[in-house]
Amino acid sequence: MAQALRADPARFWQDTFAKDGPIETWEINGERFLYNGNHRYQAAAQAGADIPAFVITIVDKTGSNVPTYPLDQLTWLPGLK
Repeated sequence: MAQALRADPARFWQDTFAKDGPIETWEINGERFLYNGNHRYQAAAQAGADIPAFVITIVDKTGSNVPTYPLDQLTWLPGLK
């Protein structure tokens, strides 16, 4: 993904948005959590690329019963940490 992003950023974002939808972030009590689009987000970070505004959706989930877990509290499968 990072390679495709570096090669043609405009096409990458248009194609992945059409195929996978927006990178969706949930805001819960002032904190933001990445809900959908982790691989695209990580590819952008690896490529040092900006994420265009049209690709990002922020959904306010304050008051919703959405469980969240800090990464250090997850139980990892053997060989995956």
